[in-house]
Amino acid sequence: MPNGDTHTAINLGALLGLGGVYLALGLPWTPPASALVGGYLFGTLFLTPDLDLGHRARVRARRNWGALSALWLPLGILVKHRGVIHTWGRGPALLLLYFVVVFGGVLALALFGLQAAGVTFPPTWNVRLTPQAFWWLALPGYLLAYWIHLWLDDYRPWRWREW
Repeated sequence: MPNGDTHTAINLGALLGLGGVYLALGLPWTPPASALVGGYLFGTLFLTPDLDLGHRARVRARRNWGALSALWLPLGILVKHRGVIHTWGRGPALLLLYFVVVFGGVLALALFGLQAAGVTFPPTWNVRLTPQAFWWLALPGYLLAYWIHLWLDDYRPWRWREW
C-alpha cells in the first residue's frame, strides 16, 4: 500500500491526465468543471481516508489543515485505521459528516463571534453557482479522489464488506 505522498502524487497525476483529456476535447472551462475539480482537490489534499490515523502517524492531509489539524484527532481515537473510514460508501459519507459537523460548528462559532463583535457582512455575494449546486458538483470529485485512494490501498468495490 502506498504512503500518503504516493497517494497524493497518483491522485494529482490522474487529475492532470483527466484535465488534459477534457481540454484536448475542446470542452470549455465552466463553473461546474471548477466545482468538480475543487471537490477532487479537496478529497486529495484535505479529506483523505488516512485521516483516521489520528495521532498515530504524521498524515499530510491533517497537516494541510494547519491550526485546525487538532480537530481531526478525535476521529483517530473513535475509529481504527483501515476500519469504517476505508469503505466505499460508509467511509466517504462518515468522513464528510464528521467534517460538516465539526468544522461547521467551528465556522458557526466564528461567525457568531464576528457578528457579536460588530463585524458586518455584505448583503449579497456575487457567486455564479448557488452553494447547493456547487456542493452537488463537488461531491463526485471528492468521491473520485476518495475511491482512487481506496483502490490503491487494495480495497475493491465488488467486495460487499467494503461498502
